[in-house]
Amino acid sequence: GRLKWRTPLFDGIVKDADRFIFESALDDRQSVEDRLDEVMPRLFHYNRPKLIDRVAPENREELKSLLFSGRLPRYMLNGLPSYFAQAALIPASRSGHSIFSSRESGVETILRREIKIAGKPLLGLEDGPETYVSLYSWDEKAQDKALNDALTARRNATFKQGRNHSIGAIGELELKWVTGQMVRGSLADYVAHEPPLAVAAVFGNRNTKWVPQLLKQLDTPGKALVVVGSGHFFGPDNLLDMLAKRGIKLNRIQ
Repeated sequence: GRLKWRTPLFDGIVKDADRFIFESALDDRQSVEDRLDEVMPRLFHYNRPKLIDRVAPENREELKSLLFSGRLPRYMLNGLPSYFAQAALIPASRSGHSIFSSRESGVETILRREIKIAGKPLLGLEDGPETYVSLYSWDEKAQDKALNDALTARRNATFKQGRNHSIGAIGELELKWVTGQMVRGSLADYVAHEPPLAVAAVFGNRNTKWVPQLLKQLDTPGKALVVVGSGHFFGPDNLLDMLAKRGIKLNRIQ
């Protein structure tokens, strides 16, 4: 069933907060087309090898079948990073921050709507385009390998919906963390099958950039509620450990 995230305690915290900080100032309801318009100039390069040439010969038929049914034209994907193509072509490989993700009934979308109705300030740790560009700015050879690995898994019929890409579909591990059944230090296998550079791009690097902003917010009068994905709370270079090392006392509430 769907996770029940609203409690009287949580709703009280939301009501008492006078400002809200999300990962991005981007509106989750923004269309895919509008998101593409914003990020394309920062990701697209004509001098990239064609996508078909970035994958092993044995994976090319699998890629062609995905390209045929994909929502983006081949010429566009040819100029984009391989991890972007993976997010666009392989549904279960779409991370929580994918430009193609839709979270109309997600926690963040619901909170954003309520905050706007209440007329309270809503800030972002990153701008919209920066969020997406950061996901695809790691070593391109490593991205090629990640795409090849995903195609090989599909070709060998070992691909399982929601399990191949733990960044976007961490499933049982995330649920255990959210419900208090698992501590942060015991989630090493969470990233066991993910490219380390991808994990760093999605979580660790962004956490590092966020810490100074969060410390500044803690020094600002009033009550701030910070809303980020639970993936930032565990695994290597998690946000909670980074804040604790800077002397911030953290208490879990449920």
